[in-house]
Amino acid sequence: MVSIEKKGVGMLCKPILVSLGMVFICVQAHAGDVNRAFAAAQGGDFETAMDEWMPLAQQGFARAQYNIGVMHEMGEGVPQYYKTAVKWYTLAAKQGYIFAQYNLALKYFNGNGVAKDRDEAVKWYTLAGEQGHVKSQYNLAVMYDTGDGIPEDNAAALKWYTLAANRGHIKAQYNLGLKFDNGTNVLEDDETAFNWFKLAADQADGRAEYQLASMYDRGEGVAQSYAAAILWYTRAAQKGFASAQFNLGLKYDVGLGAPEDDELATQWYTRAAEQGHVKSDYNLSVLSEGTGTSVLEDDRFTAEWRRLEKEEKYKNVEFNPDFQALVIRQGRASGRDTAEWYAIKREVEDLTPKLGLAEKYTERNQILGKNTTPEAWFTPTAERGSPNAQFSLALVYDLGEGVAEDDATAARWYTQAAEQGHIEARYNLGLAYDRGAGVSESDETAVSWYLLAAEQGDMKSRFNLGVKYSLGSGVAKNDETAFAWYTLAAEQGMARAQYNLGLAYDTGRGVSEDQSLAVKWYRRAAEQGDVNAMFNLGVKNEAGKGLPQNFEKAVARYMQAAEAGHAKAQYNLALKYFTGEGVKRSNIRAHMWANIARANDVPRSKKLLDIIVREMTPQQITTAQKRARDCSEKQLAGC
Repeated sequence: MVSIEKKGVGMLCKPILVSLGMVFICVQAHAGDVNRAFAAAQGGDFETAMDEWMPLAQQGFARAQYNIGVMHEMGEGVPQYYKTAVKWYTLAAKQGYIFAQYNLALKYFNGNGVAKDRDEAVKWYTLAGEQGHVKSQYNLAVMYDTGDGIPEDNAAALKWYTLAANRGHIKAQYNLGLKFDNGTNVLEDDETAFNWFKLAADQADGRAEYQLASMYDRGEGVAQSYAAAILWYTRAAQKGFASAQFNLGLKYDVGLGAPEDDELATQWYTRAAEQGHVKSDYNLSVLSEGTGTSVLEDDRFTAEWRRLEKEEKYKNVEFNPDFQALVIRQGRASGRDTAEWYAIKREVEDLTPKLGLAEKYTERNQILGKNTTPEAWFTPTAERGSPNAQFSLALVYDLGEGVAEDDATAARWYTQAAEQGHIEARYNLGLAYDRGAGVSESDETAVSWYLLAAEQGDMKSRFNLGVKYSLGSGVAKNDETAFAWYTLAAEQGMARAQYNLGLAYDTGRGVSEDQSLAVKWYRRAAEQGDVNAMFNLGVKNEAGKGLPQNFEKAVARYMQAAEAGHAKAQYNLALKYFTGEGVKRSNIRAHMWANIARANDVPRSKKLLDIIVREMTPQQITTAQKRARDCSEKQLAGC
């Protein structure tokens, strides 16, 4: 995952901010002033430092201007005031001072002391990056890579990542490794990916160490070596990476690249399980019970079921594509040979993701010759205290998969998992209290669980908190707080939050009205299929508010929303076809859309129909009515 480098300033006496070189080379004639300023700053006497630097800054010395900017940003010797910091950074940056350019870019990016302006951020990052400032190069790469406030530009992203990576920037090296590993906007190249991961791993980056281990494990981009995989898994595992801890446990469990060692396997599985790693929970139970069977099928079904049935993005569980270790364990335990277990594994993998959980388990049981229900599968581990198993068991009762639906039992298991910090359980428990499902309805309790999940980064909880504060449900009504929660969820990519954020900027609710930002967020939501956002963009095009007035584009937006079922868009489309504004006039199509809007209870549609029919022949009315029926039957597609 890519992220912007946000650290811009620190203590004045640190070399990165106020280095000896940056002060002493100002001008020889001012050496005494500079020496006194630096000595004062180093000793914590920032007021004296300010007195010495200010005359130099006023004479136009960039380094002094930069230092004064830092002092205002940090509140050292002067009150903390970002706007003044921006003023001094700007003066230094315009003279080409690289650190000032970087800090100024950060201010424009984050909106500290100046209005957020991605274009200005890019401008100053570029100027610093062209001088070799590595963090500016990396941040530019991320902005071009993600399209954060600027158009995505894959070539520019690759250029800046490469410049930063060649100067040793760990995150840039790692991100380049990911790009070539996954073939993201570049040709997939395992060897190049391996080389970038290796550079980052050599600088002790845990994520890169894990990726490097996985490549050795699979023999991708490098000759397969379980011993090398163990080396790099160990380094990542020692930094707390649960997936590395699991894979290390697996290696010792089945004796791949190292002698079998149940004690070490248990140690690493335990450390991963303590972080909520699903597979490790199960493998620990296997080791403790001595059953000799592995985690292969069950974790796959559990994760797929969650994704499909609850639409949860279970992104943090990384599924190792190398099943060889699992096959060895299964074969050894059952007496089957390796080839037979590979065949079984493929059958299990190929089960259609459209099956419900109970159907998946039925088919899995037939393949594996077992007879285990989802409830029976999760209960022992849940009772041993595994939050993942508790959450899975709650879902079983919540959805009625293989058991009778039981909201109360679901809520009980959600509670146990939520109290251990399980983020999805906290969200689902909030929903339960919101709806009174298995618990007494309580808006206040729902908010408390949403808040815990939101603080862990859960997107849907953040959105729901926005709704709660917007409505004053379970909390005091507060549009500003609602706006803040919508912003967090919108930035994570949630379409409904993006629409609500657009609406806030559109109406000035909780934030100053800003039509350009309203359009920006409507667009993001519309790109994900939000029909209300599509409709509002059409309104913007029609009114020329936040967008240039363009009736043709308005009609196109209305059409997009109307075909997706938006009733007001259907009415507006009828009106446009009747008036010929932005589209060729057609009473038949006007009648058709007005008829569809009327069926969707748009109040003004009947009156519009009455006006339209006055200009139509009976044959035209019949044709329009037939088209409306046909469109409804095919769910408005292509109408």
